[in-house]
Amino acid sequence: MIRTEASPSHPTADAPRTRLFAFLAVLLMILVQFTPARAAELPPAVKALLDVIGLRYSLKPKVGAVREVENGYELQDITFLELKTDDGTVLVSLHTDRMRITGAREDDGLFLYSRIRLENTRALLPLKDDLTKKMRVDIPVVDIVEASVLPEAAARDELERLASTQLIASAISMPEAIFNFPEFGFTWKGLRGTWKGDRRKGTGITDIEFGEITIPLKKAALINPREGRRNAAVLERLGLTTLTISGRNHQETVVKPDARLYTSSETRIGAREVGFLELKVEDVSFPVAMLGQLRDYMEKMRDRGTGGMMGRPPRPGQPPMPGYNPLTDPLFMNLISQATLRGIEIGWEDRGITRKLLEMAAEREGRSVDEVVRERMQKAQVVLAAFLPPELLEKTLNALMTYLRDPKNIRVSLQGAGGQFITVPALISAFMNPQALFSLLQVDITANK
Repeated sequence: MIRTEASPSHPTADAPRTRLFAFLAVLLMILVQFTPARAAELPPAVKALLDVIGLRYSLKPKVGAVREVENGYELQDITFLELKTDDGTVLVSLHTDRMRITGAREDDGLFLYSRIRLENTRALLPLKDDLTKKMRVDIPVVDIVEASVLPEAAARDELERLASTQLIASAISMPEAIFNFPEFGFTWKGLRGTWKGDRRKGTGITDIEFGEITIPLKKAALINPREGRRNAAVLERLGLTTLTISGRNHQETVVKPDARLYTSSETRIGAREVGFLELKVEDVSFPVAMLGQLRDYMEKMRDRGTGGMMGRPPRPGQPPMPGYNPLTDPLFMNLISQATLRGIEIGWEDRGITRKLLEMAAEREGRSVDEVVRERMQKAQVVLAAFLPPELLEKTLNALMTYLRDPKNIRVSLQGAGGQFITVPALISAFMNPQALFSLLQVDITANK
């Protein structure tokens, strides 16, 4: 505390003025340290980070205030997205109270950050059937460790230009995200991921653990007022009261001597009460020279926002968006004309749901489970015989029968014939002509292995 005393040379009447000057000086120091952030005033490291976030997710981040702190910056009141109706009602929003950036530095055009922490992030989304009802998501903390962004102006080739759309980090963690609907809520816990590789090119190895989400199914079913009660009754008959979702993803990306970018991935996601879907994709590749077109296509799809493949009906303050058919898009078709892959494997690991569905069907039809299985297999044989060659038909029917009698797991593998790579256009054409498909691919199906 600073105290000013009167003296013969400093009359008592000057004391209020002295305190006023001291107050103004402190206020000025605060305003200098913590001021509204206009785009031109953002430090280069902060601006580069927000630019990449905006480009990656089609957002326009607005920062309420920014200040320089020890070894970094603190941003407050960041609005990443806000859509309003004509009467000012917020339709969609994404907001973060505070972002702490530490250890920001630049190295040959690449911006590096020791840690980025987002505190109190909130998202507000309307429900599909009733825009007046909202889903709210609250994320207390997100930690991003050893992060980097590469501004497009610093990119030296097409691969680096593609990487300039990404925020790359050695590790990320989100301890929890809380989802609140009008009728119920649930929590997503334990998302975390790691990466190691080339920061300028974006190639490397990524591992993500999706954590765990537990959804109360009976309450969730009631979101849809038309089908909710019927769906809730079906779930009750299946003995499903909750759905505990978890998963993981492993991905490797590398540039090989043939000047192509190769990506392989393994994903496993599902619920322990139902089962897990597994997808393996081996060596999807593009020529490095075409990555500029790939980036253009990604930006085009981001610009579509939430319209997706099916389009979007009119919303307050927004025009309708037509559906999208990639097979009529010249940019997409030109891209896939150069794409190849080595193989795909799709698997299902059952946790009891198949048996429950068969028992439900048997009860509804007044038959035994074995009778239901035989009837389903007869129908499958008629359908599959129309396009499967005899040898593969027999293998497929044997695998299906093995699975349905004792549901454990089932897998389908598609590989290029003779170990060759598959061109995507040939694959699309072959699906239109099943006989050509099986001359192009080696198909295998197994159960309970």
